[in-house]
Amino acid sequence: MSMEVSRRVPTEEGCALSPHLMGAISPIKQVAAVAMMRDIQQSQIRRNAIVKKYDALLEGHKRIRKLYTGEEERYVIRYPILCETIDVTALHRHERLGISRLYGPDSPLNVKGMKETHSCYFYEHLLTLPVYDAIDDNLRQIGLALTEITR
Repeated sequence: MSMEVSRRVPTEEGCALSPHLMGAISPIKQVAAVAMMRDIQQSQIRRNAIVKKYDALLEGHKRIRKLYTGEEERYVIRYPILCETIDVTALHRHERLGISRLYGPDSPLNVKGMKETHSCYFYEHLLTLPVYDAIDDNLRQIGLALTEITR
């Protein structure tokens, strides 16, 4: 699982379709590349809208702290939140909604040592929420699940 929650998205101006490369790419590949760039940009717009919905959903939640502020030029992959407490059994019950920890149980970051006390505390209280196009239907269920998980 990736540790990143967002990544930079190339724009049409900054992609590999610069004028000095135009002759190296066939017209069909060029059209396909531009179409893919537009799809990425549309997906980015939809994902940023979902981030705004998460912000509204978590607005009054006292046990959850938001760690991500949406940036327009970023492609959001996951939405991280920091929770006071996490009920692991409730988390496993709601696994199908896409709520998960950043690292799995076998991660070396879950091994507690004297030097890692603060970072382990952080990762034990960190959850990530899914950000993909079809999640709109499940936002209400995710809100209810988060209330149960962070009790």
